[in-house]
Amino acid sequence: MRLRLLSLCLPLLGCSASVWAAGGRPMTTDDATLTNARSCQIESYFQHTTRDAQWWVLPACNPTGNFEFSAGAALDQAADAANAMQYTLQGKWVWPHAPGALTDFATAGIAFGAFYLDETHHGNEAWSSLFAYVPLTLRWTDSLQTHFNLGWNRDVIGHHDDLTYAAALSHDLGHDYSAFVELFGVGRAPPSAQTGGAFIFLNGTMQLDATYGRPLNGSWRDSIFSIGLEWYPLALW
Repeated sequence: MRLRLLSLCLPLLGCSASVWAAGGRPMTTDDATLTNARSCQIESYFQHTTRDAQWWVLPACNPTGNFEFSAGAALDQAADAANAMQYTLQGKWVWPHAPGALTDFATAGIAFGAFYLDETHHGNEAWSSLFAYVPLTLRWTDSLQTHFNLGWNRDVIGHHDDLTYAAALSHDLGHDYSAFVELFGVGRAPPSAQTGGAFIFLNGTMQLDATYGRPLNGSWRDSIFSIGLEWYPLALW
């Protein structure tokens, strides 16, 4: 797929209530792939910072093979405010794959979506942001890939637009293990760096992962940690 949302923008990038969605667990950078054709998946993770803790659930389905739609909800437990809910919707299309040297090396697509907050800084429910981006994946070997995102985010509450960007290097350490490093940012805010890894089990249908990240100009107090569990079944129909 895969969808990963993230409110990483809030703790890591110092953004407003608008957030940028991207990435398949455990990365924030999105890869140019979809969940299995004619199937659905569920991603879930816990995200912790010194400012808040978030619990996310993100189901996604790929009914035809080339288009995936995702929905997500989160409970945001802020350290200095009442609990709030966040919601997201996202669609993603990947260029159909045809055998060949170029398509085996590079895959691209487009994704778009929106975030909804049940409580904004004005105390109202609102669609807080709209976004779109292009994911690109380059496969250098069977185990080494680079991923790039370039996109746009509309802060509906703040009435301004921002460029979004991300780049990641991922490496399969074995049949069931992988690790990554990445850099991502929104607008003119200082970028953030993140690293993490994943373990796949139960014949490739389950994944356990963890990440650690922080702004390049931040301290340990700005760090963010997450741990996730995902279910990626084979075709369901």
